[in-house]
Amino acid sequence: MKFSAVLCSALAAVVVFASTPLASAYAQQEEYFDRSVSIPDSQLLLIVNVRIASRDAGVLQEVILNEGDEVSTGSLIARLDRELYDAELNAASKELAIAQEESENDIDSRYAKVSEEVNRKILDRSRRAVQQYARAVSKTELEQLRLELERSKLSGEQAERSEKVKSLTVNLKREQVNIAELRLGNRDIKSPANGIVTQIYRQPGEWVQSGEPIARIIGLDRLRVVCRCELSKAKPAELGERILFRPSNDPDAAPIVGKISFVSPEIEPVNQDYEVWAEIDNTDRKLLPGFGGTIEIELKE
Repeated sequence: MKFSAVLCSALAAVVVFASTPLASAYAQQEEYFDRSVSIPDSQLLLIVNVRIASRDAGVLQEVILNEGDEVSTGSLIARLDRELYDAELNAASKELAIAQEESENDIDSRYAKVSEEVNRKILDRSRRAVQQYARAVSKTELEQLRLELERSKLSGEQAERSEKVKSLTVNLKREQVNIAELRLGNRDIKSPANGIVTQIYRQPGEWVQSGEPIARIIGLDRLRVVCRCELSKAKPAELGERILFRPSNDPDAAPIVGKISFVSPEIEPVNQDYEVWAEIDNTDRKLLPGFGGTIEIELKE
């Protein structure tokens, strides 16, 4: 009876343990890796850590966001003064409109064609008149008529060339509008990534230089696990692709699956180890950069 009671208690303990997160963590590890190496001293670091700089110099007109605000790629963070650049874009747009209007004007070309046709007819009639009566048109008049015809042809060629120049001018003015739009767009300071604003370095009214940081953005949705693997445990070529990370602040939590992103090809000569990076998903924001933990790295078969 005593043995049966002990056995029942042991079975109950096994059932209770199997329902705990730690047990599921071990089950998940067993499911993922047949062979692995464990490294206790690993740390979580940021992947997205951006000091957003101003592309242009100028007076900071406004700061749109504050520390702690969530941003997405392309979110407006701050804006420099832009009156001059608005005026430049307006002027470039008007010059483009003028160039387009000029390019649509084909009066010179049409006039040259009509003039050539008329002068050719006059010259042909004069030649037929001379054939009927030798003195109907003098040689000087015929030469002048031929000259007028050639002038009409050259006017047509000149009109065609002018149309090409007008077309090129339109393209040039359009590029100038694009440049003005880019210059105006550079007055807006936008976020290059999703993340959280953690620092604002400058305030409205201050002068900022080109390349000077305005704000700092960090991303928490994906974090990097960094560790150093001893050569005696595994060589770089032996590491697989997957990892399990267990944060030290919550050892009972289920391990988080990640993927190796970098294995250093350099061996540290004194400690005989090398650096390994892995990335893990953190969309639930349960982990924070700076946390430590243990990383389990899959080994190749």
